[in-house]
Amino acid sequence: MNSRKISASYKAWDILVDLANEHRTIYYQDLGDQIGYSPQSVGSVLSLLQNHCIWKDIPPITVLVINKETDMPGIGYRERYGRVEKDTEETFKYKWKNIPENLVYKYDKKYD
Repeated sequence: MNSRKISASYKAWDILVDLANEHRTIYYQDLGDQIGYSPQSVGSVLSLLQNHCIWKDIPPITVLVINKETDMPGIGYRERYGRVEKDTEETFKYKWKNIPENLVYKYDKKYD
């Protein structure tokens, strides 16, 4: 795993936690600009976070990253989960400000 992608995953986590607390979403382009990735490559970073959420059994925070044309998460997310509205609601309700330390994102090679 390259260190640039790992670094970007930590930045993305912090951005998404802030957005979840504010009940907001973000476009792939905007997230990519903030973490130094093209909109087409953001998915490779989000997959690390998505796998973290699965392993830790917490709401899929990556649901907050949406396409400008569709206002929906990418096809990869929809194919894997298919519950966009429910996942968004759960993500907004989750207490991200008070998340236990053992659930905060930390890169693990099993997420690759």
